[in-house]
Amino acid sequence: GMNLDYFSLNEAGARTMFTRFPPFAGDGSGGVVVVGGGAFAQATLVELARLWSVTGGTGALPVRLVAAEGEEDAETIRRTLPGLLERFDLVIEHLPARSPNLPEVLARSPGATAYVCLANEVDGLAAALALADARSEGETPVVVRTKVDRGLAELMMGGRQAPGVPVAAFGLLDAACDPDVLLGGLWEQLAVAIHEAYVAKGLAQGETPADNPALVPWGKLPETLRRANRAQARHVGVKLKAIGARPEPLVSAGDEGARLTEDE
Repeated sequence: GMNLDYFSLNEAGARTMFTRFPPFAGDGSGGVVVVGGGAFAQATLVELARLWSVTGGTGALPVRLVAAEGEEDAETIRRTLPGLLERFDLVIEHLPARSPNLPEVLARSPGATAYVCLANEVDGLAAALALADARSEGETPVVVRTKVDRGLAELMMGGRQAPGVPVAAFGLLDAACDPDVLLGGLWEQLAVAIHEAYVAKGLAQGETPADNPALVPWGKLPETLRRANRAQARHVGVKLKAIGARPEPLVSAGDEGARLTEDE
């Protein structure tokens, strides 16, 4: 009668951040800029690679990692998830969080979405404001990881947003500890992945959100359809158990996974 699941604050946070603030549109040619190192920045890169793969991105996604010890973060990912970073055209900028050269990074990545993932909230907000000042009106907001959605971020950004280029605060604790995310765990990930695959297939077949209202990002999906996806995800375990199998992480980009027999 006990159900055991795993929960990672950083992994859940990265998934939720990209649900609220999608990292790319279309062919992703603008690329993505990630500022900061450490566990959350690594989780952000991993989720970014997963999204690029799931949404059918072709070629290598341009990604610029801005971190004083960026090589160490990249090596950690290469060691634990071999082949994952091959999905990127990765450039590492060895700059500290308070570097005056930070805005120049965006100049080298025109049209890129930007995520500031620094653990130090004050440094993160300062970096996000510097990046926002370097952007043009109408571009996507600079997203900065904070502890909560309100508080220091709201205070610092009040009245200082560049016209048309806001800094969007992403409260990691608030978002990752949402009951649906916290209690969903692996099954919530599977439910989102099932929906993403459904959307990708529908769009590939020429459907549009106007024809099929379900072809929208997970964050905009009606709760009734989210529950249906969650039920389908939880039944994956039942189906696998019926053939004596279980889910395992895909750790290599070249891993083809299991092949089912006709009976299975």
